[in-house]
Amino acid sequence: MRRSIDEFPKPDCLATFENVVRSAVRPEAADRLGERAIDIGEVEEEPPATVHIPLVADWELIGVLSLEADAWRAWVEAEVDLYRACADLIAYTIARNERRLELRRRTEQLEQFSSVVSHDLRNPLNVLSGYLDMVDDDIPSSAHGPIDRAITRMETLVDNLLMLAKRGEAIGDTEPIAVCQVAEDAWKSIRAPHATLTIVDEIGGVQADPLRLRQLFENLFRNAVDHAGPVVDITIGPRDEADGVGMYVADDGPGVPDDVADSLFVSGVSTADSSGIGLAIVDRIADAHGWNVGVYNDGGAVFDISFGEETVVDPRESESTQTS
Repeated sequence: MRRSIDEFPKPDCLATFENVVRSAVRPEAADRLGERAIDIGEVEEEPPATVHIPLVADWELIGVLSLEADAWRAWVEAEVDLYRACADLIAYTIARNERRLELRRRTEQLEQFSSVVSHDLRNPLNVLSGYLDMVDDDIPSSAHGPIDRAITRMETLVDNLLMLAKRGEAIGDTEPIAVCQVAEDAWKSIRAPHATLTIVDEIGGVQADPLRLRQLFENLFRNAVDHAGPVVDITIGPRDEADGVGMYVADDGPGVPDDVADSLFVSGVSTADSSGIGLAIVDRIADAHGWNVGVYNDGGAVFDISFGEETVVDPRESESTQTS
Protein backbone atom coordinates (compact mmCIF):
# COMPACT_ATOMS: atom_id res chain seq x y z
CA MET A 1 0.00 0.00 0.00
CA ARG A 2 1.41 3.39 -0.99
CA ARG A 3 1.38 6.17 1.55
CA SER A 4 1.62 9.93 1.21
CA ILE A 5 4.94 11.64 1.92
CA ASP A 6 3.07 13.70 4.54
CA GLU A 7 2.71 10.57 6.65
CA PHE A 8 6.48 10.16 6.96
CA PRO A 9 8.14 11.46 10.11
CA LYS A 10 9.37 15.04 9.95
CA PRO A 11 13.13 15.77 10.30
CA ASP A 12 12.61 17.11 13.82
CA CYS A 13 11.29 13.68 14.78
CA LEU A 14 14.69 12.23 13.83
CA ALA A 15 16.76 14.11 16.38
CA THR A 16 19.85 11.95 15.77
CA PHE A 17 20.95 9.61 13.03
CA GLU A 18 20.46 6.66 15.35
CA ASN A 19 16.78 7.38 15.93
CA VAL A 20 14.21 4.97 14.54
CA VAL A 21 10.52 5.84 14.63
CA ARG A 22 8.32 2.78 15.07
CA SER A 23 4.88 1.83 16.31
CA ALA A 24 4.55 1.77 20.08
CA VAL A 25 3.22 -1.25 21.94
CA ARG A 26 -0.54 -0.95 22.08
CA PRO A 27 -1.64 -0.24 25.68
CA GLU A 28 -4.12 -2.52 27.40
CA ALA A 29 -6.71 0.27 27.43
CA ALA A 30 -6.60 0.37 23.66
CA ASP A 31 -7.13 -3.40 23.63
CA ARG A 32 -10.25 -3.06 25.79
CA LEU A 33 -11.59 -0.26 23.60
CA GLY A 34 -10.99 -2.42 20.57
CA GLU A 35 -12.89 -5.33 22.12
CA ARG A 36 -15.81 -3.01 23.08
CA ALA A 37 -15.95 -1.67 19.52
CA ILE A 38 -16.20 -5.21 18.20
CA ASP A 39 -19.07 -5.97 20.63
CA ILE A 40 -21.17 -3.07 19.41
CA GLY A 41 -20.30 -3.69 15.75
CA GLU A 42 -18.28 -0.51 15.25
CA VAL A 43 -15.15 -2.09 13.88
CA GLU A 44 -12.65 0.50 12.59
CA GLU A 45 -9.70 -0.27 10.37
CA GLU A 46 -6.65 -0.73 12.54
CA PRO A 47 -3.63 1.42 11.57
CA PRO A 48 -0.69 -0.63 10.27
CA ALA A 49 2.46 -1.11 12.27
CA THR A 50 5.27 1.00 10.80
CA VAL A 51 8.97 1.61 11.30
CA HIS A 52 10.86 4.55 9.77
CA ILE A 53 14.66 4.44 9.50
CA PRO A 54 16.74 7.45 8.38
CA LEU A 55 18.98 7.14 5.32
CA VAL A 56 22.23 8.93 6.12
CA ALA A 57 25.20 9.56 3.81
CA ASP A 58 28.16 11.79 4.62
CA TRP A 59 26.37 12.92 7.78
CA GLU A 60 23.40 14.20 5.83
CA LEU A 61 19.83 12.92 5.95
CA ILE A 62 18.99 11.99 2.34
CA GLY A 63 15.78 10.04 2.88
CA VAL A 64 13.77 7.68 5.06
CA LEU A 65 13.26 3.94 4.70
CA SER A 66 9.67 3.13 5.68
CA LEU A 67 8.43 -0.40 6.44
CA GLU A 68 4.99 -1.43 7.57
CA ALA A 69 3.00 -4.52 8.42
CA ASP A 70 -0.67 -5.01 7.55
CA ALA A 71 -1.57 -5.88 11.16
CA TRP A 72 -0.47 -4.25 14.36
CA ARG A 73 2.68 -5.67 15.88
CA ALA A 74 5.68 -4.73 18.00
CA TRP A 75 9.11 -4.31 16.39
CA VAL A 76 11.92 -6.09 18.22
CA GLU A 77 15.46 -4.75 18.38
CA ALA A 78 16.97 -7.55 16.27
CA GLU A 79 14.82 -6.82 13.22
CA VAL A 80 15.21 -3.06 13.64
CA ASP A 81 18.99 -3.53 13.60
CA LEU A 82 18.62 -5.53 10.39
CA TYR A 83 16.51 -2.78 8.83
CA ARG A 84 19.07 -0.19 9.91
CA ALA A 85 21.83 -2.19 8.16
CA CYS A 86 19.71 -2.31 4.99
CA ALA A 87 19.15 1.44 5.26
CA ASP A 88 22.90 2.03 5.50
CA LEU A 89 23.48 -0.01 2.34
CA ILE A 90 20.75 1.87 0.49
CA ALA A 91 22.15 5.24 1.58
CA TYR A 92 25.66 4.23 0.55
CA THR A 93 24.46 3.08 -2.88
CA ILE A 94 22.52 6.30 -3.47
CA ALA A 95 25.48 8.45 -2.46
CA ARG A 96 27.89 6.42 -4.61
CA ASN A 97 25.63 6.71 -7.67
CA GLU A 98 25.30 10.45 -7.14
CA ARG A 99 29.07 10.83 -6.92
CA ARG A 100 29.49 8.71 -10.03
CA LEU A 101 27.03 10.89 -11.97
CA GLU A 102 28.78 14.04 -10.76
CA LEU A 103 32.16 12.64 -11.80
CA ARG A 104 30.77 11.74 -15.21
CA ARG A 105 29.39 15.27 -15.66
CA ARG A 106 32.72 16.81 -14.72
CA THR A 107 34.62 14.45 -17.02
CA GLU A 108 32.37 15.36 -19.94
CA GLN A 109 32.91 19.05 -19.20
CA LEU A 110 36.67 18.50 -19.11
CA GLU A 111 36.57 16.64 -22.42
CA GLN A 112 34.57 19.43 -24.05
CA PHE A 113 36.89 22.07 -22.65
CA SER A 114 40.06 20.25 -23.74
CA SER A 115 38.67 19.63 -27.23
CA VAL A 116 37.79 23.31 -27.71
CA VAL A 117 41.12 24.50 -26.32
CA SER A 118 43.16 22.06 -28.40
CA HIS A 119 41.25 23.01 -31.56
CA ASP A 120 41.74 26.71 -30.93
CA LEU A 121 45.44 26.18 -30.21
CA ARG A 122 46.17 23.92 -33.17
CA ASN A 123 44.96 26.45 -35.74
CA PRO A 124 47.57 29.15 -34.99
CA LEU A 125 50.23 26.47 -34.45
CA ASN A 126 49.54 25.04 -37.90
CA VAL A 127 49.84 28.53 -39.39
CA LEU A 128 53.17 29.11 -37.66
CA SER A 129 54.47 25.70 -38.75
CA GLY A 130 53.46 26.44 -42.34
CA TYR A 131 55.33 29.77 -42.37
CA LEU A 132 58.41 28.13 -40.85
CA ASP A 133 58.42 25.49 -43.58
CA MET A 134 58.18 28.24 -46.22
CA VAL A 135 61.18 30.18 -44.92
CA ASP A 136 63.24 27.16 -43.88
CA ASP A 137 65.42 27.38 -47.01
CA ASP A 138 65.87 31.16 -46.83
CA ILE A 139 66.63 31.68 -43.13
CA PRO A 140 69.25 29.80 -41.11
CA SER A 141 67.83 27.35 -38.62
CA SER A 142 69.61 29.20 -35.81
CA ALA A 143 67.43 32.23 -36.52
CA HIS A 144 64.09 30.49 -36.20
CA GLY A 145 65.17 27.66 -33.89
CA PRO A 146 63.52 29.14 -30.76
CA ILE A 147 60.22 29.52 -32.61
CA ASP A 148 60.43 25.95 -33.88
CA ARG A 149 61.09 24.63 -30.37
CA ALA A 150 58.22 26.70 -28.95
CA ILE A 151 55.83 25.29 -31.55
CA THR A 152 56.99 21.75 -30.77
CA ARG A 153 56.44 22.29 -27.08
CA MET A 154 52.96 23.69 -27.63
CA GLU A 155 52.03 20.74 -29.85
CA THR A 156 53.26 18.38 -27.14
CA LEU A 157 51.23 20.16 -24.49
CA VAL A 158 48.10 19.96 -26.63
CA ASP A 159 48.56 16.23 -27.20
CA ASN A 160 49.18 15.62 -23.51
CA LEU A 161 46.15 17.70 -22.57
CA LEU A 162 43.90 15.55 -24.74
CA MET A 163 45.46 12.39 -23.36
CA LEU A 164 44.93 13.35 -19.73
CA ALA A 165 41.37 14.48 -20.42
CA LYS A 166 40.47 11.26 -22.22
CA ARG A 167 37.67 9.49 -20.38
CA GLY A 168 37.92 5.84 -19.34
CA GLU A 169 40.82 3.65 -20.35
CA ALA A 170 44.04 5.14 -21.69
CA ILE A 171 43.90 2.89 -24.75
CA GLY A 172 41.37 2.02 -27.43
CA ASP A 173 41.06 -1.08 -29.58
CA THR A 174 44.21 -3.15 -29.81
CA GLU A 175 45.64 -5.06 -32.76
CA PRO A 176 48.84 -6.95 -33.64
CA ILE A 177 51.45 -4.38 -34.69
CA ALA A 178 55.19 -4.31 -35.43
CA VAL A 179 56.86 -2.27 -32.70
CA CYS A 180 59.78 -0.99 -34.78
CA GLN A 181 57.46 0.27 -37.52
CA VAL A 182 55.49 2.30 -34.97
CA ALA A 183 58.73 3.70 -33.56
CA GLU A 184 59.87 4.82 -37.01
CA ASP A 185 56.52 6.48 -37.69
CA ALA A 186 56.68 8.27 -34.33
CA TRP A 187 60.19 9.53 -35.07
CA LYS A 188 58.94 11.33 -38.18
CA SER A 189 56.83 13.66 -36.03
CA ILE A 190 59.76 14.74 -33.81
CA ARG A 191 61.19 18.17 -34.67
CA ALA A 192 64.85 17.37 -34.02
CA PRO A 193 66.73 17.43 -37.35
CA HIS A 194 70.13 16.91 -35.69
CA ALA A 195 69.06 13.99 -33.50
CA THR A 196 69.38 10.40 -34.64
CA LEU A 197 67.35 7.25 -34.03
CA THR A 198 68.99 3.85 -34.28
CA ILE A 199 67.12 0.54 -34.13
CA VAL A 200 69.66 -1.94 -32.81
CA ASP A 201 67.64 -5.07 -33.53
CA GLU A 202 64.10 -6.17 -34.39
CA ILE A 203 61.78 -6.02 -31.38
CA GLY A 204 58.94 -8.09 -32.79
CA GLY A 205 55.18 -7.76 -32.61
CA VAL A 206 52.82 -6.86 -29.80
CA GLN A 207 49.07 -6.55 -29.26
CA ALA A 208 48.54 -2.85 -28.65
CA ASP A 209 46.65 0.31 -29.50
CA PRO A 210 48.76 1.70 -32.39
CA LEU A 211 47.93 5.35 -31.65
CA ARG A 212 48.81 5.06 -27.97
CA LEU A 213 52.00 3.08 -28.66
CA ARG A 214 53.06 5.79 -31.10
CA GLN A 215 52.37 8.43 -28.45
CA LEU A 216 54.47 6.44 -25.98
CA PHE A 217 57.41 6.57 -28.41
CA GLU A 218 56.85 10.25 -29.21
CA ASN A 219 56.90 11.19 -25.53
CA LEU A 220 60.05 9.18 -24.90
CA PHE A 221 61.77 10.71 -27.94
CA ARG A 222 60.76 14.26 -26.96
CA ASN A 223 61.89 13.59 -23.41
CA ALA A 224 65.32 12.60 -24.74
CA VAL A 225 65.55 15.76 -26.87
CA ASP A 226 64.44 17.97 -23.95
CA HIS A 227 66.94 16.51 -21.49
CA ALA A 228 69.90 15.45 -23.68
CA GLY A 229 69.80 18.24 -26.25
CA PRO A 230 68.91 18.60 -29.94
CA VAL A 231 71.83 16.43 -31.13
CA VAL A 232 70.96 13.44 -28.96
CA ASP A 233 71.49 9.90 -30.23
CA ILE A 234 68.58 7.59 -29.37
CA THR A 235 68.68 3.82 -29.65
CA ILE A 236 65.90 1.28 -29.25
CA GLY A 237 66.06 -2.49 -29.20
CA PRO A 238 64.78 -5.66 -27.54
CA ARG A 239 65.48 -6.49 -23.89
CA ASP A 240 67.91 -9.25 -23.02
CA GLU A 241 66.21 -12.63 -23.04
CA ALA A 242 67.12 -13.13 -19.40
CA ASP A 243 65.11 -10.01 -18.50
CA GLY A 244 61.96 -11.12 -20.33
CA VAL A 245 60.17 -9.91 -23.43
CA GLY A 246 60.18 -6.16 -23.97
CA MET A 247 62.21 -3.26 -25.31
CA TYR A 248 64.39 -0.36 -24.23
CA VAL A 249 64.68 3.26 -25.37
CA ALA A 250 68.06 4.79 -24.51
CA ASP A 251 69.81 8.11 -25.11
CA ASP A 252 73.37 9.41 -24.67
CA GLY A 253 72.40 12.30 -22.41
CA PRO A 254 73.32 13.01 -18.78
CA GLY A 255 70.97 10.37 -17.41
CA VAL A 256 68.39 10.60 -14.65
CA PRO A 257 69.35 12.26 -11.34
CA ASP A 258 69.16 9.89 -8.40
CA ASP A 259 66.88 12.19 -6.40
CA VAL A 260 64.07 12.01 -9.00
CA ALA A 261 64.48 8.45 -10.29
CA ASP A 262 61.71 7.09 -8.05
CA SER A 263 59.24 9.88 -8.92
CA LEU A 264 60.07 10.39 -12.59
CA PHE A 265 56.72 9.02 -13.80
CA VAL A 266 54.67 11.21 -11.46
CA SER A 267 52.75 13.95 -13.24
CA GLY A 268 54.48 17.34 -12.87
CA VAL A 269 57.95 15.95 -12.12
CA SER A 270 60.59 17.14 -14.59
CA THR A 271 64.29 17.96 -14.57
CA ALA A 272 63.98 20.23 -17.61
CA ASP A 273 61.85 23.21 -18.53
CA SER A 274 58.80 21.13 -19.49
CA SER A 275 55.31 20.33 -18.24
CA GLY A 276 56.37 17.09 -16.55
CA ILE A 277 53.38 15.10 -17.80
CA GLY A 278 54.96 13.37 -20.80
CA LEU A 279 56.50 10.50 -18.82
CA ALA A 280 53.38 10.23 -16.67
CA ILE A 281 51.47 9.52 -19.87
CA VAL A 282 54.10 6.95 -20.89
CA ASP A 283 53.54 5.16 -17.60
CA ARG A 284 49.75 5.35 -18.02
CA ILE A 285 49.86 3.92 -21.56
CA ALA A 286 52.17 1.10 -20.51
CA ASP A 287 50.03 0.24 -17.49
CA ALA A 288 46.85 0.22 -19.61
CA HIS A 289 48.48 -2.41 -21.86
CA GLY A 290 49.56 -4.48 -18.86
CA TRP A 291 53.24 -3.56 -19.31
CA ASN A 292 55.82 -2.31 -16.79
CA VAL A 293 58.11 0.65 -17.41
CA GLY A 294 61.22 1.59 -15.47
CA VAL A 295 64.33 3.74 -15.90
CA TYR A 296 68.03 3.42 -15.07
CA ASN A 297 71.31 5.02 -16.14
CA ASP A 298 73.80 3.36 -18.47
CA GLY A 299 75.75 5.99 -20.39
CA GLY A 300 72.53 8.00 -20.43
CA ALA A 301 68.90 7.37 -19.53
CA VAL A 302 67.53 3.94 -20.41
CA PHE A 303 63.77 3.39 -20.32
CA ASP A 304 63.03 -0.30 -19.92
CA ILE A 305 59.56 -1.59 -20.93
CA SER A 306 58.56 -5.18 -20.27
CA PHE A 307 55.66 -6.55 -22.30
CA GLY A 308 53.06 -8.79 -20.77
CA GLU A 309 53.23 -12.31 -22.14
CA GLU A 310 49.60 -12.10 -23.23
CA THR A 311 50.32 -9.07 -25.47
CA VAL A 312 53.26 -10.55 -27.38
CA VAL A 313 52.33 -11.75 -30.89
CA ASP A 314 54.08 -13.39 -33.80
CA PRO A 315 55.89 -10.70 -35.86
CA ARG A 316 54.49 -12.20 -39.06
CA GLU A 317 50.96 -11.72 -37.72
CA SER A 318 51.61 -8.04 -36.97
CA GLU A 319 53.13 -7.46 -40.41
CA SER A 320 50.18 -9.05 -42.18
CA THR A 321 47.78 -6.90 -40.17
CA GLN A 322 49.53 -3.65 -41.10
CA THR A 323 49.83 -4.53 -44.79
CA SER A 324 46.20 -5.66 -45.19
